[in-house]
Amino acid sequence: MRFPCLRLAGEAARAGGTCALHLERRKRDRRARPFLDGGLRFLEISEVIERTLDALPSQPVVTFESLYEADRLARDLAGEAVAALR
Repeated sequence: MRFPCLRLAGEAARAGGTCALHLERRKRDRRARPFLDGGLRFLEISEVIERTLDALPSQPVVTFESLYEADRLARDLAGEAVAALR
């Protein structure tokens, strides 16, 4: 696919729950920062997103605590994915 992030966004929207959170947060933190700093190539951004989404199945958001925990896990996994690509 020419624009893999669009496919991933559609999949996250269909999955709902925490998947949309993972997608949104990744574009602003551990995935985007290495790209902006020159340590991650543009086309690798979608790889980091996909690895994070694949590793964390969507969960319903029941409490703020569950939301924060899902975000923490996604950040950790995104950081691992970036490190694996470097």
